[in-house]
Amino acid sequence: MRTVIISTVYNEEKNIERFLSSIVSQTRLPDEVIVVDGGSSDGTPDLIRKWSDRYPFIRLIVQKCNIAEGRNIAIAASTADIVASTDAGCFVESTWFENIVAPIERRVAATSLRRAPCLSRKLWLLPEQREGSPNRISRPAGHSPSSKRYGRIANIPNTC
Repeated sequence: MRTVIISTVYNEEKNIERFLSSIVSQTRLPDEVIVVDGGSSDGTPDLIRKWSDRYPFIRLIVQKCNIAEGRNIAIAASTADIVASTDAGCFVESTWFENIVAPIERRVAATSLRRAPCLSRKLWLLPEQREGSPNRISRPAGHSPSSKRYGRIANIPNTC
């Protein structure tokens, strides 16, 4: 399964190198890292470009937008099945990404090996996104949780 870490940034020149260092130091590297810069006026984009020269799996998208729009842009630009999101002000521990991805990959592998019935995509949704939940997030008709507009929260390959 392809994986991606997405992040949105805005004027994070002081933090971006420490952030990217924590990403490339992961015990399980993602297939791609997509950083959306929302129109920084400092040197943030230049620093990200330097990192992407050294690490080709890091991609920068510069587009004036807010955090939510930036996340949607990153998800739409990704080819990954599993999306993890963090902020440039964060410095993630070295096992952060592995701890997110490993249980999902184990579950998909185990289900595939047993030739069990199709995975219900609802298994991968947050509790408040499951059908019948009193906290269910409302979406316009015709937009599923895996649609690009709302991200690929539950984009697990169909095993049927």
